[in-house]
Amino acid sequence: IMEEAHRLERRVVGHVLGTEGIRNAVEAGLDALVHCRWERAGSSRSGGDYDRTCAERIAAQGIYVDNNLSAQMARIISSPEPQKELERTYSELSYLRDMKELGAKMVLCTDAGTSNVPLNHLPLAAEAGVKLLDMTPMEALLACTSLAAQELGLEGEIGSVEPGKRADLVLVEGNPLEDIKDLTRV
Repeated sequence: IMEEAHRLERRVVGHVLGTEGIRNAVEAGLDALVHCRWERAGSSRSGGDYDRTCAERIAAQGIYVDNNLSAQMARIISSPEPQKELERTYSELSYLRDMKELGAKMVLCTDAGTSNVPLNHLPLAAEAGVKLLDMTPMEALLACTSLAAQELGLEGEIGSVEPGKRADLVLVEGNPLEDIKDLTRV
C-alpha cells in the first residue's frame, strides 16, 4: 500500500491509538499518525506505553502527528474545577511535549463532525497547543494552518495567506498572538 500510494504521490495516514500500531505504522513509513496516544494493549490510558525510541524515529522520518486535543480542551473548560483538570491533563500529555521537543511535526486539529466534537472546535485545538503542549500562540496557529496543509501535501494551495492561495479568513477581536483565546472572539 505504501509503495503504491507514494508512487502515485499520495499520502498515507494511520489512525493509531496503541503503541504496537504506532510502531507498525512507523516501520511501514506512513506519512501521518492520527491520535498517536501510546496506549498499552487492553488499556485506554493515553501515554501509558510511550516508546521514546519510536518517537525519535517519528521525528527523524518527518512523520506528522495529528493531535486531536480539542475535546480535551472542551472537557477542561466545562469542568467544575478547570484548573485542576488542566493540570491533570497537562501531566497526562507529557509524552506529546516530549515528542514535540524531539522535533515531531505536531499538527493541531479536531475530530470535527464526530460525536461531541462540533465543527467550530479548531480554536480549542489551538488553545490546547498553548496550554497542554507548551506551544507559543504562533506555533499553535501554524500547527493548525500551514503545517496541516503541508501534512496534506496542499501547501501550494492552502495553509497561509498568500497571493494565489485559497483561504478562509476570520476577523477576531483581540490578538491571538497575545491571547490564543481571542480566536473564539469572532
